[in-house]
Amino acid sequence: MPQLPMDAKHHALSRALRDSKRVVGYRGYSRILAASTNFFIARQFKTLNARVILLLQDDIAELEAELNELDRILGSDDLGRPIYNGSFRNESSAERLRVLSSLKFRLKEYSKLALRIDQESFANRNFMVKMTMSTAILKSAPCPMLQSKMLKVSVTG
Repeated sequence: MPQLPMDAKHHALSRALRDSKRVVGYRGYSRILAASTNFFIARQFKTLNARVILLLQDDIAELEAELNELDRILGSDDLGRPIYNGSFRNESSAERLRVLSSLKFRLKEYSKLALRIDQESFANRNFMVKMTMSTAILKSAPCPMLQSKMLKVSVTG
């Protein structure tokens, strides 16, 4: 019986499965996972990410309070007249520069993590909208028998 031609993804998966029988452990397992996006599933560590983002929020809030206090203290001269510092290059307080540098680093970490979590949430919301729409279409099927057949197809793929 002649073999049907396989597309590149199926060929890569077939090769990875064949090769994995010869290579044991993570090396073989990683070949299978990398052969198709359908197999590549990695933990997201959502709980740990949430804890880290909460830690970053707290760090940023503390640095913000420290910066506000420095601005209050360094914002006026001995007579209480305001001092306007319009340049970071001429900053007289090494402490304020240290706080700003720490904020820059923490905010970069925070923003990257928050954006990734927001994108994942958006993808999950889109999935839920699609599922809701699919359910509405199934419920509007003309007869119960057709509803059950469509449900089997949509649930099983």
